[in-house]
Amino acid sequence: MLPRLLEIIRWYVDGTDHGIKVDDDGLVSCGARLTWMDGDVDGMPVTPRNGKPCEVNALWHNALCVVSALCEEAERDVWFGEYIDRVRENYWKFWNDEFECLFDVIDPHDESPRPNQVIGFLFELKNNHKSKNNQKNIIPHPKKVVEFVQENLLTLRGLRTLAPWYRGYKGRYVGGWNDRNIAYHQGSVWVWLLGPFVKGYTGVKSTTQLPKKLLLGFLPHLEEAGIGTVSELFDGDEPHIPRGCISQAWSVAELLRCCVEDV
Repeated sequence: MLPRLLEIIRWYVDGTDHGIKVDDDGLVSCGARLTWMDGDVDGMPVTPRNGKPCEVNALWHNALCVVSALCEEAERDVWFGEYIDRVRENYWKFWNDEFECLFDVIDPHDESPRPNQVIGFLFELKNNHKSKNNQKNIIPHPKKVVEFVQENLLTLRGLRTLAPWYRGYKGRYVGGWNDRNIAYHQGSVWVWLLGPFVKGYTGVKSTTQLPKKLLLGFLPHLEEAGIGTVSELFDGDEPHIPRGCISQAWSVAELLRCCVEDV
Protein backbone atom coordinates (compact mmCIF):
# COMPACT_ATOMS: atom_id res chain seq x y z
CA MET A 1 0.00 0.00 0.00
CA LEU A 2 2.92 2.37 0.56
CA PRO A 3 3.35 3.50 -3.09
CA ARG A 4 -0.35 4.37 -3.24
CA LEU A 5 -0.18 6.29 0.05
CA LEU A 6 2.80 8.26 -1.23
CA GLU A 7 0.89 9.03 -4.41
CA ILE A 8 -2.02 10.37 -2.34
CA ILE A 9 0.32 12.65 -0.39
CA ARG A 10 1.86 13.87 -3.65
CA TRP A 11 -1.58 14.81 -5.00
CA TYR A 12 -2.34 16.78 -1.84
CA VAL A 13 0.96 18.64 -2.12
CA ASP A 14 0.60 19.34 -5.86
CA GLY A 15 -3.13 20.05 -5.69
CA THR A 16 -6.17 18.18 -7.00
CA ASP A 17 -9.91 18.63 -7.58
CA HIS A 18 -12.26 20.84 -5.55
CA GLY A 19 -9.55 23.28 -4.53
CA ILE A 20 -7.73 20.72 -2.39
CA LYS A 21 -4.09 21.73 -2.01
CA VAL A 22 -1.36 22.10 0.59
CA ASP A 23 -0.45 25.75 1.11
CA ASP A 24 3.03 27.10 1.76
CA ASP A 25 2.39 26.82 5.51
CA GLY A 26 1.87 23.05 5.15
CA LEU A 27 -1.87 23.28 5.88
CA VAL A 28 -4.54 21.85 3.57
CA SER A 29 -7.07 24.14 1.88
CA CYS A 30 -10.28 22.89 0.29
CA GLY A 31 -13.48 24.12 -1.25
CA ALA A 32 -16.95 24.28 0.27
CA ARG A 33 -19.03 21.21 1.22
CA LEU A 34 -16.04 18.86 1.40
CA THR A 35 -16.14 18.01 5.12
CA TRP A 36 -18.60 15.88 7.09
CA MET A 37 -20.68 19.03 7.70
CA ASP A 38 -22.17 18.84 4.23
CA GLY A 39 -25.82 19.87 4.62
CA ASP A 40 -27.26 22.09 1.87
CA VAL A 41 -30.42 24.03 1.09
CA ASP A 42 -31.34 24.58 -2.55
CA GLY A 43 -27.85 23.56 -3.60
CA MET A 44 -26.11 26.01 -1.25
CA PRO A 45 -24.06 24.72 1.72
CA VAL A 46 -25.38 25.59 5.16
CA THR A 47 -21.88 25.39 6.66
CA PRO A 48 -19.51 25.98 3.70
CA ARG A 49 -16.22 25.63 5.66
CA ASN A 50 -14.09 26.49 2.63
CA GLY A 51 -10.51 27.33 3.51
CA LYS A 52 -8.47 25.33 6.03
CA PRO A 53 -10.73 23.32 8.39
CA CYS A 54 -9.20 22.45 11.75
CA GLU A 55 -10.03 18.72 11.73
CA VAL A 56 -8.95 18.23 8.10
CA ASN A 57 -5.52 19.51 9.03
CA ALA A 58 -5.37 17.32 12.14
CA LEU A 59 -6.16 14.36 9.86
CA TRP A 60 -3.53 15.56 7.38
CA HIS A 61 -0.91 15.74 10.12
CA ASN A 62 -1.79 12.23 11.29
CA ALA A 63 -1.61 10.87 7.74
CA LEU A 64 1.84 12.39 7.23
CA CYS A 65 3.09 10.91 10.50
CA VAL A 66 1.72 7.43 9.76
CA VAL A 67 3.17 7.32 6.23
CA SER A 68 6.46 8.71 7.55
CA ALA A 69 6.69 5.81 10.01
CA LEU A 70 5.88 3.32 7.22
CA CYS A 71 8.56 4.85 4.99
CA GLU A 72 11.20 4.57 7.68
CA GLU A 73 10.24 0.96 8.35
CA ALA A 74 10.52 0.22 4.62
CA GLU A 75 13.76 2.24 4.39
CA ARG A 76 12.17 4.68 1.96
CA ASP A 77 12.97 8.37 1.71
CA VAL A 78 10.58 10.60 3.70
CA TRP A 79 10.54 13.36 1.08
CA PHE A 80 7.54 15.04 2.71
CA GLY A 81 9.05 15.34 6.19
CA GLU A 82 9.22 19.12 5.98
CA TYR A 83 5.43 19.24 5.74
CA ILE A 84 5.09 17.58 9.14
CA ASP A 85 7.21 20.37 10.61
CA ARG A 86 5.23 23.04 8.77
CA VAL A 87 1.89 21.72 10.04
CA ARG A 88 3.18 21.58 13.60
CA GLU A 89 4.59 25.09 13.41
CA ASN A 90 1.51 26.62 11.78
CA TYR A 91 -1.37 24.78 13.43
CA TRP A 92 -1.19 27.47 16.10
CA LYS A 93 -2.94 29.74 13.57
CA PHE A 94 -6.14 27.97 14.61
CA TRP A 95 -5.95 29.31 18.15
CA ASN A 96 -8.75 31.80 18.93
CA ASP A 97 -7.66 34.05 21.80
CA GLU A 98 -11.14 35.56 22.22
CA PHE A 99 -13.01 32.27 22.80
CA GLU A 100 -9.97 30.30 24.04
CA CYS A 101 -10.63 27.45 21.64
CA LEU A 102 -9.82 26.71 18.00
CA PHE A 103 -11.12 28.55 14.97
CA ASP A 104 -13.27 26.11 13.03
CA VAL A 105 -11.68 27.24 9.74
CA ILE A 106 -8.89 29.66 8.88
CA ASP A 107 -8.03 31.49 5.65
CA PRO A 108 -10.76 32.77 5.74
CA HIS A 109 -11.23 32.65 9.51
CA ASP A 110 -14.47 31.21 10.89
CA GLU A 111 -14.87 31.60 14.65
CA SER A 112 -18.02 29.43 14.83
CA PRO A 113 -17.68 27.45 18.09
CA ARG A 114 -17.97 23.89 16.77
CA PRO A 115 -16.89 20.41 17.89
CA ASN A 116 -14.50 19.71 15.01
CA GLN A 117 -11.63 20.98 17.14
CA VAL A 118 -11.63 17.80 19.27
CA ILE A 119 -11.20 15.38 16.35
CA GLY A 120 -7.42 15.75 16.53
CA PHE A 121 -7.51 14.11 19.97
CA LEU A 122 -8.34 10.75 18.36
CA PHE A 123 -4.76 10.13 17.33
CA GLU A 124 -2.03 8.83 19.58
CA LEU A 125 0.78 9.93 17.32
CA LYS A 126 3.59 7.42 17.53
CA ASN A 127 6.20 8.09 14.89
CA ASN A 128 9.96 8.35 14.52
CA HIS A 129 9.94 11.60 12.57
CA LYS A 130 12.30 14.09 14.24
CA SER A 131 10.50 17.41 14.18
CA LYS A 132 12.12 20.70 15.07
CA ASN A 133 10.17 21.09 18.28
CA ASN A 134 9.69 17.39 19.15
CA GLN A 135 5.94 17.97 19.41
CA LYS A 136 3.49 15.12 18.80
CA ASN A 137 0.15 16.65 19.75
CA ILE A 138 -0.47 19.59 17.44
CA ILE A 139 -3.53 20.98 19.25
CA PRO A 140 -2.61 24.22 21.07
CA HIS A 141 -3.71 24.52 24.71
CA PRO A 142 -5.43 21.09 24.71
CA LYS A 143 -6.84 21.49 28.23
CA LYS A 144 -8.50 24.78 27.32
CA VAL A 145 -9.96 23.22 24.17
CA VAL A 146 -11.48 20.35 26.17
CA GLU A 147 -12.85 22.71 28.81
CA PHE A 148 -14.40 25.00 26.18
CA VAL A 149 -16.11 22.08 24.45
CA GLN A 150 -17.30 20.66 27.77
CA GLU A 151 -18.80 23.96 28.83
CA ASN A 152 -20.37 25.03 25.52
CA LEU A 153 -21.06 21.95 23.37
CA LEU A 154 -21.29 18.86 25.57
CA THR A 155 -24.69 17.29 26.33
CA LEU A 156 -25.62 13.89 27.77
CA ARG A 157 -26.15 12.64 24.21
CA GLY A 158 -23.06 13.96 22.46
CA LEU A 159 -21.69 17.28 21.23
CA ARG A 160 -23.71 20.10 19.75
CA THR A 161 -22.53 21.12 16.30
CA LEU A 162 -22.74 24.79 17.29
CA ALA A 163 -22.75 26.56 20.65
CA PRO A 164 -26.31 27.59 21.62
CA TRP A 165 -25.26 31.20 22.26
CA TYR A 166 -23.81 31.68 18.77
CA ARG A 167 -25.70 33.18 15.84
CA GLY A 168 -27.51 30.70 13.58
CA TYR A 169 -27.98 28.08 16.30
CA LYS A 170 -30.91 25.71 15.69
CA GLY A 171 -31.87 23.70 18.75
CA ARG A 172 -34.47 21.38 17.22
CA TYR A 173 -34.12 19.06 14.23
CA VAL A 174 -37.72 19.30 12.99
CA GLY A 175 -39.73 20.38 9.94
CA GLY A 176 -39.30 19.75 6.24
CA TRP A 177 -36.16 18.79 4.34
CA ASN A 178 -34.71 22.31 4.25
CA ASP A 179 -35.57 23.03 7.89
CA ARG A 180 -33.84 19.85 9.04
CA ASN A 181 -30.82 20.44 6.81
CA ILE A 182 -30.39 23.89 8.33
CA ALA A 183 -30.38 22.37 11.82
CA TYR A 184 -28.25 19.34 10.84
CA HIS A 185 -24.91 20.97 11.69
CA GLN A 186 -26.14 24.19 13.31
CA GLY A 187 -26.85 22.87 16.78
CA SER A 188 -27.99 19.26 16.48
CA VAL A 189 -26.20 16.86 18.80
CA TRP A 190 -24.11 14.11 17.20
CA VAL A 191 -23.27 11.03 19.24
CA TRP A 192 -20.08 10.00 17.42
CA LEU A 193 -18.37 13.22 18.50
CA LEU A 194 -18.27 11.86 22.05
CA GLY A 195 -15.44 9.61 20.84
CA PRO A 196 -12.86 12.33 20.20
CA PHE A 197 -14.13 14.34 23.17
CA VAL A 198 -13.63 11.41 25.56
CA LYS A 199 -10.17 10.78 24.10
CA GLY A 200 -9.21 14.40 24.73
CA TYR A 201 -10.88 14.55 28.14
CA THR A 202 -9.17 11.46 29.51
CA GLY A 203 -5.89 12.69 28.05
CA VAL A 204 -5.87 16.09 29.74
CA LYS A 205 -7.92 15.34 32.88
CA SER A 206 -6.49 11.91 33.75
CA THR A 207 -9.89 10.73 35.00
CA THR A 208 -12.68 8.62 33.54
CA GLN A 209 -15.47 9.70 35.88
CA LEU A 210 -17.30 11.94 33.39
CA PRO A 211 -16.80 9.58 30.38
CA LYS A 212 -18.24 6.67 32.38
CA LYS A 213 -21.26 8.78 33.31
CA LEU A 214 -21.79 9.72 29.66
CA LEU A 215 -21.51 6.14 28.39
CA LEU A 216 -23.76 4.65 31.08
CA GLY A 217 -26.25 7.41 30.32
CA PHE A 218 -26.97 5.79 26.95
CA LEU A 219 -28.48 2.66 28.50
CA PRO A 220 -32.02 4.14 28.70
CA HIS A 221 -31.70 5.29 25.07
CA LEU A 222 -31.32 1.66 23.92
CA GLU A 223 -35.08 1.32 24.43
CA GLU A 224 -36.01 4.80 23.22
CA ALA A 225 -35.75 4.81 19.40
CA GLY A 226 -34.05 1.87 17.65
CA ILE A 227 -34.21 -1.01 20.12
CA GLY A 228 -30.73 -2.00 21.27
CA THR A 229 -28.93 0.60 19.16
CA VAL A 230 -28.09 4.32 19.03
CA SER A 231 -29.68 7.09 16.97
CA GLU A 232 -27.93 9.32 14.46
CA LEU A 233 -28.44 12.59 16.33
CA PHE A 234 -30.49 14.44 18.94
CA ASP A 235 -31.98 17.90 19.38
CA GLY A 236 -29.50 20.45 20.66
CA ASP A 237 -32.12 21.70 23.12
CA GLU A 238 -33.30 19.69 26.09
CA PRO A 239 -34.76 17.11 26.46
CA HIS A 240 -32.51 16.10 23.52
CA ILE A 241 -35.11 14.08 21.61
CA PRO A 242 -33.56 11.45 19.28
CA ARG A 243 -33.72 12.41 15.61
CA GLY A 244 -32.48 11.17 12.24
CA CYS A 245 -32.12 7.46 11.58
CA ILE A 246 -32.81 5.20 14.55
CA SER A 247 -29.56 3.24 14.17
CA GLN A 248 -26.31 4.90 13.10
CA ALA A 249 -23.09 2.92 12.65
CA TRP A 250 -20.67 5.66 13.69
CA SER A 251 -22.76 6.48 16.77
CA VAL A 252 -22.53 2.86 17.91
CA ALA A 253 -18.88 2.48 16.85
CA GLU A 254 -17.51 5.49 18.72
CA LEU A 255 -19.32 4.57 21.94
CA LEU A 256 -17.94 1.04 21.73
CA ARG A 257 -14.45 2.35 20.99
CA CYS A 258 -14.62 4.57 24.07
CA CYS A 259 -15.56 1.56 26.19
CA VAL A 260 -12.62 -0.46 24.83
CA GLU A 261 -9.89 2.19 24.59
CA ASP A 262 -10.62 5.05 26.96
CA VAL A 263 -12.88 4.09 29.87
